[in-house]
Amino acid sequence: MFNVKKPFLLVSLFFMLYLQINSRIIKGVVRDIGFRSVENVAIHIKETGKYTISMSDGYFELNVPDDLSSVNLVFESENHYDKTVKLELRKELKPVTIILIQKEYLQNEILVTAFDTNESSLNIPKAQNIISELEVKEKISESLVDTLTNYTPGVHFIGSGGFMATPSIRGLARRRVLLLMDGVRITGDRRAGNSGSFLAPELIRQIEVVRSSSSVMYGSDAIGGVIQLITGHDFDKINSNRSFNISLNSASSRVSSGFSLVQKSGKFLINTGFQYSKAENYSSPEGVIYNSGYTNLSGVINLRYSDGKRSASIKYIGGSGKDIGKPDRENDPDSFSIVNENSNHIFLVKFKQRELFKDSDLKIDLFLNPTTYILEKGSIEKDSSELSETRAVNSGFGIKLIKKLSGNFSLTSGLDLYQRNNLDITNTLESWIETPLENGRRRDLGIFISANVAKIAGINLRGGIRYTFAESKAVSDGILKTRKKNSPSLFLGIIKKFSRDISFFFNTGTSFRNPSLSETYYTGITGRRYVIGNPLLDPEKSLNIDTGIKIHKGNLFLGVYCFYNTINSMIERYRSKNGTYTYDNIESGRISGGETEFQWFPSGNLELFGHFNYYKGISEKTGDPLNDIPSPKLFLGWKINLEKLWFEMNYLHSFSKSDPGPSEIWNNKYDLITLKGGYYFSSKFFSYLKVSNLLNQKYYANPDPDIPESNGIALSAGLNFFL
Repeated sequence: MFNVKKPFLLVSLFFMLYLQINSRIIKGVVRDIGFRSVENVAIHIKETGKYTISMSDGYFELNVPDDLSSVNLVFESENHYDKTVKLELRKELKPVTIILIQKEYLQNEILVTAFDTNESSLNIPKAQNIISELEVKEKISESLVDTLTNYTPGVHFIGSGGFMATPSIRGLARRRVLLLMDGVRITGDRRAGNSGSFLAPELIRQIEVVRSSSSVMYGSDAIGGVIQLITGHDFDKINSNRSFNISLNSASSRVSSGFSLVQKSGKFLINTGFQYSKAENYSSPEGVIYNSGYTNLSGVINLRYSDGKRSASIKYIGGSGKDIGKPDRENDPDSFSIVNENSNHIFLVKFKQRELFKDSDLKIDLFLNPTTYILEKGSIEKDSSELSETRAVNSGFGIKLIKKLSGNFSLTSGLDLYQRNNLDITNTLESWIETPLENGRRRDLGIFISANVAKIAGINLRGGIRYTFAESKAVSDGILKTRKKNSPSLFLGIIKKFSRDISFFFNTGTSFRNPSLSETYYTGITGRRYVIGNPLLDPEKSLNIDTGIKIHKGNLFLGVYCFYNTINSMIERYRSKNGTYTYDNIESGRISGGETEFQWFPSGNLELFGHFNYYKGISEKTGDPLNDIPSPKLFLGWKINLEKLWFEMNYLHSFSKSDPGPSEIWNNKYDLITLKGGYYFSSKFFSYLKVSNLLNQKYYANPDPDIPESNGIALSAGLNFFL
């Protein structure tokens, strides 16, 4: 009987050899704009239909027939804009690097901050937003607040503006919003609260905003939510990267430049970056705003080890600014308020052990954070000045154990300590030196446990409890004053999915905030004339209710949220006729409101987005309006991507503030139009351009009586190089 196996094998071998001889191999790697590897990208040759998928490191290979002189490679990814690249097929094919631009799908983001674990935002029973590294770059912003304001639902800013403006969430501000930097609590020395501006936006990989109370996870000061800045790079997403950037702003003559280096070697990764920024007084539609310039240098150094089961890192994050002007509404060129020095240095050690024992992970964090804040106020004509110098050392640690008891049930328990030590504030007046606050100390020790129960009766549950032991003391006016207060915090969150595309969440809980050391014990010089501390202030306690619906269907994301907060013993700020400020408790404050946001990709290259908010804040006893409640705002925009070129236009309408709080004034409505664009010359060189306040409108960004007029029309440009 004739055996067909041998001839068949010979024919098959000949055919395979023929294909190899008469075809060539295209090799390459797919990256995103942050030069991170992109996996699961569908890549096909338009002429032949042959396709492949990029691997976890972004690598791909494709065979092409020898008789083609060129091919069109099509790259398709759910979370990136499609791209077509034409390749000329020469005798020697060099590996290619393809850069894809990310789409910013809100519901696909991974959130760390809400429960200090990596969670998809759809599994978080809170309203939240994430600003990616790409978005930070495209905004060409000067500071954290500039990056967040107008673009993030519910986030606004308070204070008199300038470089050190302070963010607020849903009308809660002045130390009611916890600012984190890679998990470290940032405590500033300004009476308005923490700004985070000492770290340049160019050094930030991701910003996460949680617009719900988070006291169970973080303790006091998270009564209004959390803003976390995340630096560094994912260990498994990048091998090496060297970049340089420079940006300019016409309104403030700002120049900012910096570089970053990421290098991975086996189990080690080093990440460094530094940014230097200098700005002069900025221009408004009516002229120059005096005392608004600044100089700032910030940097990140991170050494990380990871072997898959355990990871450890040693990190430095810091910034030092000088000659930071504090502009005011009077805009008098003779008088000035300048921060001569504002330094913040964070030394952070992190350790994580996976599978410490069965289905259990351990996290340990330790940090040290010395700060310096030197404010000078004076008159050029009188050749006189006053100086306020604040120095302190913040420190703390956190230990967390995450235990997975089953596929649907996990527990997180922990212990954390935050300390603010050696707080000394010295005022140098014309004829004497005084120390209104010395040896200030605050200690918050917290114990907590939270649970995640999934798929019980068709719902997911998150809940937790924390108990905090808080104490503070300081020598004020020569007298040692102490306070102790212990307080529980509770949280319960529910997520119900009605279908694959629609989910509903509800959360409720209690929160608290202890008065800061400066609110309680400090009387003296501030950037706004003088402040009088109140040692009789009671802690704030709140009941929070937050609910919303999220719809994700195809290329559409829609979120609708509403909330209700009652704050007992709310600490309110009051302004006297001569401009002096002080603090006092009111019986109860109530803040309620709603937000809606959407993001829609009607075609592969077009994105539409926007949001709207409305809030109301009153004293429950008197019905009087509260401070810091922003006016309603409507934000709309569109963005189109044309492979190497993209454009964006957005519009903001801020309604008038007709119900100012006790330290505020009436504020008129205003409209802002911003144009942005960018061009990717190659995989290693791209540029951005932005025109803000296109109509050159005169406006005040909030109803603060001391705030100066905001920027007029401004042109910003930036260049980025990957070396």
